Amino acid sequence: MENPTREFLRHVYREAKSGCETVCCITYRIQDETLLTETASQLETYAACAAKAEQMLQEKSLGPGTFTLRDRLSARMGVMIETANMHESREYADLLERSFRESAARMRQNMQAMAERGCDDDALALGGRIAAYELAEADKLGRMPIK
Repeated sequence: MENPTREFLRHVYREAKSGCETVCCITYRIQDETLLTETASQLETYAACAAKAEQMLQEKSLGPGTFTLRDRLSARMGVMIETANMHESREYADLLERSFRESAARMRQNMQAMAERGCDDDALALGGRIAAYELAEADKLGRMPIK
């Protein structure tokens, strides 16, 4: 059985990289300046989270994070399918909001499973910060006045 800390940090890394892909794929379609500014901040946060997970994997000698070409294409194709008939910035904001909530739920579920298997507390704390960030972003997007 795989080390639970390694498994969880790799999950965190994949979720953060997937978040980067999702935001990147949507950003170029957005016309609203407020939402564009927000997505730039989201991209920075996800990139920092991926880097932190990678750093923790290295510090704990657990190997690298993995985000394969298949993972990247899967994230991009999902966004392309979801946005095929979208044209308004509000629609993109709603999609991001749903994505953040779904990602936070996956993170919380994974945290619980890995905690039961003995995952390191600092790894779980990173997951908790990401989930809290995603929920806060989802709430912000839901309230954001978008043209």
